[in-house]
Amino acid sequence: MTIFVDMDEVIADTYNAHIDRYNSDYQENLTKEFCLGREVWQCVPEDRQHSIHKHPTLEGFFSELKPVKNSQSVLRELSLKYEVYIASAAPKFRRNTRNH
Repeated sequence: MTIFVDMDEVIADTYNAHIDRYNSDYQENLTKEFCLGREVWQCVPEDRQHSIHKHPTLEGFFSELKPVKNSQSVLRELSLKYEVYIASAAPKFRRNTRNH
């Protein structure tokens, strides 16, 4: 059996990365709890939504992502039984995957 796994929100915590970057850019205190059930961009003032959409285009965005809790151990276990492939939109933003 072959399993395909998406990187965003399965392996890499892009949701909190958007929140952290937004808080850093605007000196705000947006929380995951406040955003629960919505996309992060939907939780900020309309005139700031564009900044959330631009995060993936910022240099280093993907390389700075933290792993989702337990995702690595779960994937390791799955890989012992199945053929596992990881899908990601990150290559679309090639310059943003490099570590600096």
